[in-house]
Amino acid sequence: MKNAGTFIFTFISVSLITSFTASAYLDPGTGSIILQTLAVSALAIGVGWRFLGSYIKKLFGKKTDEVDDDEEIEETDENADEEDEQ
Repeated sequence: MKNAGTFIFTFISVSLITSFTASAYLDPGTGSIILQTLAVSALAIGVGWRFLGSYIKKLFGKKTDEVDDDEEIEETDENADEEDEQ
């Protein structure tokens, strides 16, 4: 472990001391792609965090009696029929 740390420190030190000019060119399209990648990554993390949070809340939240939507519709139809008869 100590040898790995020494190697990394030496490598970074030598790289900084003997730095050369970079012969790289970034055109405007590359910058646009980088910005789009950062924006999409931030949105994906936010959406994933929201889904994860709601899943955890459902997992550890209070248990409530869930009523099927079909049963509610049938009950309201029966109540409406009874009101029509009166």
